[in-house]
Amino acid sequence: MAEWSENKRIEAVTTYLALGKLPLVSALTKIPLTTLKAWKMQPWWIDLVSELQQEDHQELDGKLRRIVDKTLDLLNDRLDNGDLILNNKTGSVVRIPVKMRDIHQVSRGLMEQRVRNVDASRVQKVDKAAIEDTLKKLASQFVKFMQLKKEPRTFEGEIVDAFHAERETGLQEGSS
Repeated sequence: MAEWSENKRIEAVTTYLALGKLPLVSALTKIPLTTLKAWKMQPWWIDLVSELQQEDHQELDGKLRRIVDKTLDLLNDRLDNGDLILNNKTGSVVRIPVKMRDIHQVSRGLMEQRVRNVDASRVQKVDKAAIEDTLKKLASQFVKFMQLKKEPRTFEGEIVDAFHAERETGLQEGSS
């Protein structure tokens, strides 16, 4: 059994994240498919996948943040100084006030996105410990419920067979 370096393991995981198929990873990294399948079940593989995905998300978040910042700067400039248009008579670029319709569309889009982000953060803030505690309590109650033995019911008094009981006098007989 060959020993694989840490760098080779990282290469395997990063290649897997890029391609998503172990046979391709095996072909590119020259690591046997059986080894890759065994590695994929190991805690270190799962941890490394999580770590690399988190790094990718952070990098993407940084890029998106820069784009959003630039966009907001441009929007502020347009709101403060107006839109750029070409004056056909003079051939020069001039600024005119931003149209109300455009302001409305941009502000509406920003507000909708803000509301979605607030809603998403509320969902993420759910106390996982409280959920786990509730589930444990429910499991405990379910176990107790299942362990309860139903005791046979006892009835006091005389048992009467309703089908063969004598009829009271005064009742009419049915016709045949």
